[in-house]
Amino acid sequence: MPTVQSTYSDNMAVGFHGMIADTSPSELVGRTAEAELEFGYPVIQGTEDNECAALAASTDVVTGITVRTADQESNNISQYDAALLMRRGSMWVTVGQAGGVDAGDDVWLVVSDGSFANADVGSDGGVKINNARWETTGADAALARIWFDLAGGVTAGAS
Repeated sequence: MPTVQSTYSDNMAVGFHGMIADTSPSELVGRTAEAELEFGYPVIQGTEDNECAALAASTDVVTGITVRTADQESNNISQYDAALLMRRGSMWVTVGQAGGVDAGDDVWLVVSDGSFANADVGSDGGVKINNARWETTGADAALARIWFDLAGGVTAGAS
């Protein structure tokens, strides 16, 4: 019988970009993706009721961040598919090109690529989540955990 797997990691992966980080109270809502969306991506109100679209400008009002669940095999949400959005809670995200982040830092969204940082970076400006913080420390391109509550609103950075 052939060997199916001969090496094993000592530790399971912490999670993936856009996954819910823990079982603390969170607020989740369902919407329809107006166009293809990536997981862990900030979204705004779409053109129709109950739709969502990708963040496009620092003046946009962020209505949620797309959630990846363990049963999803693809790397994105297809157009017109159901999108689960987190409005409040703890999520794993990939640190953008911010020079790393530290636990307790502010959380910023980079408009040009939807990544997460601890400062206003990127040529298209950024959006600060007013009621958010990095819960763990992470280097650029590493996975780190954020906690946020979009009820606190967002503030546009420099454009």
